[in-house]
Amino acid sequence: MVETLSDVTLKSGEGMQIVRTIAPEPAWTDRILPFLNHKGPHWLEPMRVAYDEGLDDVVMTDCLGVLGDGEIVGNITTVEYAGVGILAHVFTPEHHRRKGICTHLINALRDDVTARGLRAMYLGTGYDTHPYHIYETIGFRGRGDSGKMTWAIDKDFHESYFAPGDTTIEETTWNDWAPLDALYAVSGQWQLKNFWLQLIGHAGFEGPYLTVRREMAEGRLLDVKVMRKADGSVMGHAMLGRHPLWKGRPLVLDVMVHANFHGRTGELLGTIAVPPGSKVVAYCDQYASVKMDVLESLGFRREGALASQMEDENHEPLDVMVYGKLT
Repeated sequence: MVETLSDVTLKSGEGMQIVRTIAPEPAWTDRILPFLNHKGPHWLEPMRVAYDEGLDDVVMTDCLGVLGDGEIVGNITTVEYAGVGILAHVFTPEHHRRKGICTHLINALRDDVTARGLRAMYLGTGYDTHPYHIYETIGFRGRGDSGKMTWAIDKDFHESYFAPGDTTIEETTWNDWAPLDALYAVSGQWQLKNFWLQLIGHAGFEGPYLTVRREMAEGRLLDVKVMRKADGSVMGHAMLGRHPLWKGRPLVLDVMVHANFHGRTGELLGTIAVPPGSKVVAYCDQYASVKMDVLESLGFRREGALASQMEDENHEPLDVMVYGKLT
């Protein structure tokens, strides 16, 4: 699907059409991807699949600035599912900058996602940079000094989205991309959110989910599960992968669960298939007492503690506990 959102005049006097494409839209694959070629195959291959055939039920859109001669001069990509979205791939070529293209696109995107009822959006950029402050103008707010930003379009978003409710535990699909970003963006809870992916404190899942998909395909991630509510929102995530450091390749078990669903942490971990005869390790920051209790209930024992090993979201030192189990 392709639709024109508006026609604007740039500071240069050039006319620009703001177009929104919704994947799949194969006719636009070879127009959008070359424009974003600098992103590399890690990012572009999922876009190619989305535009050629679709990524499960993910809604991938591109808000494009197009000159009268058909040249694309600006882009913003969104990845949406279950009422939440990721804002990505904001780009204007250097020779077209300072014409107001990004401002026109970001304002058009604000109006579009608000009209379509999106509840929250997430992004990552450089902290206190020019783009950071542009995003602030439409409602994004930074999470600490991380460069990670959240726009809660619904004012009660966090309370309603993460409200207690029934869940099921299932294999991950592309639909989880944006909902996992929302889960890992939650502040004030477990701080060592994922050891294998090195997500600590103010974290996001935009890029890491692409890593998860690649590592699943290449066999370095052995199992990945999500805890979903009926609306597709993700309340928990667990995964088992080969340790990136130690010879002998023990396995690393990671789990991240929203505080309203901590009581189901054991249920989620119980669905992870661990090969017999494996050494499995898990890491917990000192705030994650529920996680520690669950690990102990599953037969893990504390093998050590690393004093002041990491910092929390406010740059305060935290200890990290190491748990291990032989299966």
